[in-house]
Amino acid sequence: MAETEGAWVTFHGKQVWNHIHIPQFEKLQKAVSKAQELFQNIRKLNVKPFFMRIKEHDPIQRSIDEQALEMLGLDDWKPRLDEIYDAVAEELEAMHKILETSRKPPKKSKTETEKRKQKP
Repeated sequence: MAETEGAWVTFHGKQVWNHIHIPQFEKLQKAVSKAQELFQNIRKLNVKPFFMRIKEHDPIQRSIDEQALEMLGLDDWKPRLDEIYDAVAEELEAMHKILETSRKPPKKSKTETEKRKQKP
């Protein structure tokens, strides 16, 4: 895109439209039907929280992810799901640690505490 004036931009056909992908609706309907069937099969199951499903490479999560990859036409990523789960679990654990440490008040040094005790 190129800025033309103020907040206005123009799109250049080949540069923009070559990067937009539209699903084949005939195939999409079949994939949606398979996803609905999967949902019907797992909707009443007692599943673990998302983080645990990812961390433990849960078969229920795998079936969901395999269906999603199929719908996106990314079947070749299915063998890499374990690798993806490990990477996502590491990121989620890191984010959790950051949240935990940011909630705790900073520790005061002993000298600050001693100064406060000395003041009447």
